[in-house]
Amino acid sequence: MREKLKFSGDEVLISVNDRLLAPNTTESFQALKPDVEAVAGQLFNRASFALSYKEDSRRRFSIAIRTFERFDVDGLIANIGGEAKYG
Repeated sequence: MREKLKFSGDEVLISVNDRLLAPNTTESFQALKPDVEAVAGQLFNRASFALSYKEDSRRRFSIAIRTFERFDVDGLIANIGGEAKYG
């Protein structure tokens, strides 16, 4: 593979694999929303973002986070205090 992989840094999906711990319900979304917003605020360096969630008991609980700013993977890693390695 000669070309580098590229990832869009404007959207993140957080999923919880334990359906007993976090069933895909509005109650789970409301319970986790403050923590997800705090993480997204840091990840996207206080840029505006939107959360989306679809209640579906057949699927794992997931929240999509989308920002309207451009970020690369190194920038996201740096925003959460990690060491960027992908540039």
